[in-house]
Amino acid sequence: MLERLPKLLKSLAPQNVDVVLILGGTNDMTSLEAEQIVSNLVALHEMAHGAGATTGVLSVPEARVGANLDVDPSPQKREKVNQALRDFALRHSQKCFFVDVAAAFPQTAATSELWDGDGLHFSEKGYMALGDLLAKAQLPKHRIPKIACSV
Repeated sequence: MLERLPKLLKSLAPQNVDVVLILGGTNDMTSLEAEQIVSNLVALHEMAHGAGATTGVLSVPEARVGANLDVDPSPQKREKVNQALRDFALRHSQKCFFVDVAAAFPQTAATSELWDGDGLHFSEKGYMALGDLLAKAQLPKHRIPKIACSV
């Protein structure tokens, strides 16, 4: 994402992108320390801010792994990352807004239809529910988006 976002922002520059939604870090939970995940995600937000966009800071949802997809490999690390993202959004409230995807979509029996069989990605219904959640997000009052993109 760190390599793709600058190219995407540059290609969209003529369209004056107002909002960039950033949902990342899930795949990094098993290979990187929390501080590096946060650093990478903050760098993405700063790139988008540098292009004049407001960013949606989306918390990292649960991931499930293992033979029965019953193990969340890094719940403490995920919460540490999410708290840092929450804090970042609060400190930069003129440039970003926080959406707690993790709280809205836990991986439980009641929400299983929102998750793909791989335990990492949303199902089609899950992405629709995510879209509904994002539509209700509170953007900074001074921003009215023209175009939204997701990386």
